[in-house]
Amino acid sequence: MDRNSVKANTKTLVTWLDGLNREEKLEDIEKVLKLMEKYMIKSRIGVYNARIKRLLRLGKNVEEAKALYDEMLSRGRNPSSQTYRLLIHMFQEARNVEEATRLSNSMLKNQQNAYINR
Repeated sequence: MDRNSVKANTKTLVTWLDGLNREEKLEDIEKVLKLMEKYMIKSRIGVYNARIKRLLRLGKNVEEAKALYDEMLSRGRNPSSQTYRLLIHMFQEARNVEEATRLSNSMLKNQQNAYINR
């Protein structure tokens, strides 16, 4: 992107990540995330959501997604309703009702309106 002096911003990269998720080009998502690190582009909610979607598609351990959620909170980012939907779905699939319930309660406490079922 920088060959023509065009600089990618977070919105561009989130759109790119969403497209890669839709096309299930999971290895390319890692490349985009590394570019973001290289250019020190801060992770916004959309980036975190794209990373969580990737984990969901890969069928990864929900603890990795939970770690991203905790990282997001530690950096002062507030989860969106999409963040909650993705995480709750992952915990439901993993049959971890306790964690899904805790996230649902957190979402309600933070007044997020999320439709939990996909």
